[in-house]
Order: sequence, then structure tokens, then C-alpha cells
Amino acid sequence: MQSRIRRFQLRQHALGRYRVAVAQGQPKLKLRGMNKQRLKDSAWKTRVRFRPIPQRYDGGPGGAPLPEADREWIIGPEMPGGMMMYCVNIPYGFVLGFDQVREFISDPIRGEGHGFLVLKVQVNTGGDHVWAEPLDPSANRALTAAFFE
Repeated sequence: MQSRIRRFQLRQHALGRYRVAVAQGQPKLKLRGMNKQRLKDSAWKTRVRFRPIPQRYDGGPGGAPLPEADREWIIGPEMPGGMMMYCVNIPYGFVLGFDQVREFISDPIRGEGHGFLVLKVQVNTGGDHVWAEPLDPSANRALTAAFFE
């Protein structure tokens, strides 16, 4: 039992996403929503990569799929309902809604000011278009289940 609680505490520290509560000897996890203020404070200071990785299409919606490219995005200024996101070295920009972000995870390998945004949507790029589509429920469950394993 002690090792199980410790594992949950380590996840809380590593991900900053879960709180551990022990009631009658059973650990219970509570999911917290995305910290909007932390995202706002990251404007122009943080480079992120999206998870799931954005899908690319030739010429825009309906185009042929292109190979995967895990690009960095800069968190821009706050816009109504979300944050402006700019792709590094590519002329892409779009507003990512606060409700489309599951969580922020730091990327210590790349250093301070880098991280991942785990999303509730699939970001797609093509031509000069950027659009987002909701992940299907099974993909959302899979993302959540990965944290409980």
C-alpha cells in the first residue's frame, strides 16, 4: 500500500496534474483543470510541442497527408477564449482555446522555457491553414488511462 501511494505522489510531482487524497486507506486521484494563469504567464517565454503531434496535409484540408513533423510552437498573447500559438520557422498562427488544453508538462531535456502541451484536440496544418478537431472519446480515454497505469 505504501509503495502505491508513493507512486501517486511521484506522479503528482512529475506532472503537476494530480492531487493525492487518502481516505480509508485507498488513494484517490483528483484531476484538476488546466491552469490558465500559468499558460498566460508563459506568453512569449515558452516554446512547446503538442501532444498528439499535429497532422500535416498538402495544401490544406482534404489534401494528401504529409510525414509527421514535431515542430515547436511559441505561446503568444492572450486572445478572447485562448492563447495565440505561433509555429517556429513556419508562418502558422492560431488561437488555441483554454478548454482545448489538457495539461502542460515541462521538458527538462530541452531546458527551461520548453515543454509539451497535451491537448484534447488534434491540431492539423496544411498550406496556410491551421485547424483543430476534437479527439474521439477513445483517444481521450487512452490519454487519461496512460497517467493511471
